[in-house]
Amino acid sequence: MMDVKGLIRSVGEEGMLRMTLHVCEEGLRLTKEATEKYGRPISTWTFLLDLEGLNMRHLWRPGISALLRIIETVEANYPETMGKMLIIRAPRVFPVLWTVVRTFIGKYIF
Repeated sequence: MMDVKGLIRSVGEEGMLRMTLHVCEEGLRLTKEATEKYGRPISTWTFLLDLEGLNMRHLWRPGISALLRIIETVEANYPETMGKMLIIRAPRVFPVLWTVVRTFIGKYIF
């Protein structure tokens, strides 16, 4: 498992954004397939976020900047796709990170 700093260093902020867009496009493809398979509209998915290993060293400017850019891009281009977001294994530092990130997430999520 690679931590956030390692991921940003290896692929960069642009690489993380491209990976995110790829995941969103794949999600759209899979919802289209599910719609055809089940004969009813499937247009959203559930996002499972495992925060195991998150700690204070992840609260650094490039990491937060990359996360905010990804959130902004996904909200602008795929606003209707997120059905639910489930967070598992959130460490003690999570409330601090959530306080920072929550202000940048669209109001329609809550």
